[in-house]
Parts: sequence; structure tokens; C-alpha cells
Amino acid sequence: MKSELFHSTFTVTELDPYGKRFDRVSRITALSETNDIEITLDVNTEIYPLGVQDKLVFSLASTLALDGNAASADTLSRDA
Repeated sequence: MKSELFHSTFTVTELDPYGKRFDRVSRITALSETNDIEITLDVNTEIYPLGVQDKLVFSLASTLALDGNAASADTLSRDA
């Protein structure tokens, strides 16, 4: 089973286009390199700093389990 629903590389085109609202979060606008897709995303820039022209890889998956199977609460437990 393939868990990856979407995967693309984006280039940041704008950083905080409407002004900075939060100390640690920036709103970015990015354009896909392969598709004609534009995303707007809120990013904790203290943890993951981004600037205009930076590239990021965006993946959307149906599960966090590496084998692609739906994970149960037991599988995702940090104590396991």
C-alpha cells in the first residue's frame, strides 16, 4: 500500500505577505517546481528557518507508519 498521497518540491516566493503576526511563526507562499501549484503555509521559523528562494520538499501521507499500513494507537505510542 502506498501511503504517500502527494510529493513535490516548492520554492518560497513570499515571506509574511500580510505582515508578521507571531514571534516564532511566518506565513510563506511557495510555488511548486513540477506542478502548477501554489501553497500558503504557516511555519515555525524558530525550528525551521525559511527565506525567499529557499526550497522545501512537501509530502502528504495517509499514515505515519513506514510500511504504509494504517497504524494503531499502540504502534504510534512513544513508550513502545
